[in-house]
Amino acid sequence: MQTITAKDRQTLFDIALEVWGRAELAYDLALANDLTLSDEVTANTVLLIPTVDGTSGAIRRKTDRAVVSAYALNGITPATAASQDEIDELNPEGISYWYIKTPVPVFAVSPNKNE
Repeated sequence: MQTITAKDRQTLFDIALEVWGRAELAYDLALANDLTLSDEVTANTVLLIPTVDGTSGAIRRKTDRAVVSAYALNGITPATAASQDEIDELNPEGISYWYIKTPVPVFAVSPNKNE
């Protein structure tokens, strides 16, 4: 099995685009490396590249060679993860960015007032 070394700010989706020209193959990349799609990939992480050639096992998707060639010919390496400076500049707010030390009760609200 081949490997690829992640570059700075690359996500699994970026690597799937670079290798196969198809972002949806990020799931296969995640599975091969025991990761989830939302896991952060740090620079210099070595990832296994599963075979995705249309003939191997359950993976029956084809590489989009036109996309792979376009990236290679133009010297483009997809790297779309936000840097820490960009995140700090945005000053994100919301529950996904809050750290909660104690459990918070969650209540379900029915749209039907009689329930």
